[in-house]
Formats: sequence, C-alpha cells, structure tokens
Amino acid sequence: MAWPAISKFSPAKLTNRDCVLLTSFAPYSRESLDVLRAARQAGAKILAITDSPVSPLAQAADCTLLFSIDSPSFFPSVVSGMGLAECLLAMLVVRHGREAVSKIESAERYLIDSGVYVIPGKS
Repeated sequence: MAWPAISKFSPAKLTNRDCVLLTSFAPYSRESLDVLRAARQAGAKILAITDSPVSPLAQAADCTLLFSIDSPSFFPSVVSGMGLAECLLAMLVVRHGREAVSKIESAERYLIDSGVYVIPGKS
C-alpha cells in the first residue's frame, strides 16, 4: 500500500545536509527501502526506528532506535515505536525551539494542501 506522504516524496530534493527518519517493522516496507536508497545516494543521514538490529533499515542507517512489536494480540504493536518518535520530536523542539515549531507547521500545511489528510467537511 502506498502511503500518500511517501508518494509525494521527492528524492531530488535530498542533500547531504538532510537527515531522513524512516520507520518500519517486519514485514518491512519496500517503499521505506526505496526512500532509504534515495537518501543514501544523496548523502543524507539516516535515522531508523525499527524492530530489530538486523532489519534492512537498521543495517543501512547511521543511527537506529529499536522498539518491540511484541503484543498479546495477533497483530504487532507499534505503540513503543510511536513513543520513540514522539520523544524524538519533543527533543528536537526543545533543542531548536521556534524554528522547529515553524518547520512542523510548514510540513502540516503541506500535507493539508497536498490532500494527504482528509479534513472532515472539506474532503
């Protein structure tokens, strides 16, 4: 399944000054590996949030944060991975302040304007 935000991703805009955050867990997404290859080719740093040190993302990343997908149910749990992502974002906002907030707001506007999000009553 193609995630809309990934389908609008433009590898041509990546540079060696960028850091790409990728997250995936078993079974691993082919799209995430395509983005990883594009980021690596551009010289961007790669931060992976994944479930195993032997995952394809972890093997190619500059830095890896691991999370458990263990769950008592049939489906894997991504709760701990989301927690890692939220903590990372909070740390970036604390470190970079208003500049980080402005970039997050800009990304949100892009996602809304490009139709990635469904806005009730407007879509």
